[in-house]
Amino acid sequence: LRTTLQALTIGTIVDNKIYSIRYFAEPSKFDIYLPTVQKMIDSFQVFEFVPYENLDKGLRIQYPSYWEKEEDERSSIFVSFISQKEDESDTIREHIRLQSINLPDPNMNISQALDHYIQVQSSLPEFSLTSQMANLTIAESRSAFGMNYTYYSTNIRLSALTIGTIVDNKIYLIHYYAEPSKFDI
Repeated sequence: LRTTLQALTIGTIVDNKIYSIRYFAEPSKFDIYLPTVQKMIDSFQVFEFVPYENLDKGLRIQYPSYWEKEEDERSSIFVSFISQKEDESDTIREHIRLQSINLPDPNMNISQALDHYIQVQSSLPEFSLTSQMANLTIAESRSAFGMNYTYYSTNIRLSALTIGTIVDNKIYLIHYYAEPSKFDI
């Protein structure tokens, strides 16, 4: 049994890479779905990651080039990367924050640091821990911990992921925050 399909292929080249979008449908349905496919084509973006480096903290990370960067060297949360608004109704913009805090006990191990940070975060409104991991490995084979949780911020439920590691008697943390419907890692 053979089926005839109508096709549309759109392509572009960015930085020596070919990107193509292909749409196939039965000829009788091709025009029905074409407006939706056109919206998808119109929303296509190729974005780059750009480096962020903080020599005082001794770290480097890459973040999406279209996110805003806000730095505050006086705060323990020394940099935030904030997504663009998707539209005017977008009330919560996804964001990533980098933080460093002194260890409360210089002999603390990664499991104890996780327990400590869970205790700190548990004061958030309607805090609910969804998962915790004390045996992660991140860059340079460093031991790390992770935790997923939800809480309320300004009457809006947020989902969060925090990854932490210990370096020179400090806990370095990467936080990711988003609305639950947009929290996909």
